[in-house]
Amino acid sequence: MTALSDLVLASQQRCDRVNASTITTPEWYGYVNGSVQELYGLLTSTYEDYNVKSYTFTTLGGSQPNNSIQVGPNTAVPDFFQPRAFWLQINGSPNPYVTIPRLESLQERNLFIFPAIVPIYGNIPSRWNLLGNVIEILPPSVGANSYVLWYVPTMPQLVNPTDTIDQYWLAINGWQEYVVLDAAAKALIKEESLDTAQLLLSLKKELRERILREAKPRDVSQPRSIVDMQRVRNPWGGWGVNGIGGGWGGDGGGCW
Repeated sequence: MTALSDLVLASQQRCDRVNASTITTPEWYGYVNGSVQELYGLLTSTYEDYNVKSYTFTTLGGSQPNNSIQVGPNTAVPDFFQPRAFWLQINGSPNPYVTIPRLESLQERNLFIFPAIVPIYGNIPSRWNLLGNVIEILPPSVGANSYVLWYVPTMPQLVNPTDTIDQYWLAINGWQEYVVLDAAAKALIKEESLDTAQLLLSLKKELRERILREAKPRDVSQPRSIVDMQRVRNPWGGWGVNGIGGGWGGDGGGCW
């Protein structure tokens, strides 16, 4: 396990500042936490499935505020960092869900604010949109609905010397060295040892490229970049033979 105390000691050793009085323990903690958050953001922004979390909630229905949820500090989802997916629970057992696509552009928001005609087969066309710190479901539904928000949580601050980074996928195959190099460079910059700090930052840059290569999605049996968006937008399809010309799971008809 790689704890805060381990990262601080390794950073001090890297810049030859063990037991030095020029940098306090709280400062070392601040350097390490900033470096940990940088590595975490690098991974989750590039390959966002490394750390995801879900939040289940039910809307009241009616006006738009009753079909929205606030995220971020001082809300029910205080550790919200980046959205990943949005699911609507539909009737059935065991609690099936359908994916609601994200609004493609703010310019298209007004296409989903007016009352929609309920089709004979399927569901009302729906999107979700992140507007400031509010996730809104469009168009507003009259009745209550249950949803699941999948998101990347923020990286918690390491406070205690025994707090670890392993559960956040930051200590795999020596990746914690990124934190050590960055924190050590910060300490050297404070002491104006700029030449040595620049050397450490050059090593960090090389390590960054290695981490990005190693952190790529690891299942090479099929491509990750291809998504059946027609199926996502129209999960019920139509109702023809083999899904041609309208079939449950087909290409025609549908309502999303």
